Amino acid sequence: MTKVLLMGKKLSNDSEVRFYKEADGSYKFIVEEEHGTSRHVGCPTLTSAISLFKSKYRDASNEPVTSEEQIIIDQFNAWDGNLQEMGSI
Repeated sequence: MTKVLLMGKKLSNDSEVRFYKEADGSYKFIVEEEHGTSRHVGCPTLTSAISLFKSKYRDASNEPVTSEEQIIIDQFNAWDGNLQEMGSI
């Protein structure tokens, strides 16, 4: 089965991603990381393959906390740690 490499990139975490178009017209991407290789196959469009890649590998650690998350954080921080009374968190 023939596949065509469409694009590839070395990522900031030292892994590498490559996107391919398969002979059947579907798309896949492969992420090579230091602990192994992940293959994601059967995407109907290149856009869907990219969306799947972004949802699985995006680093959201530097994004601001949402207001919903802040409410939960505030409730947890206000909690006294009593395991019998966890209703506020």
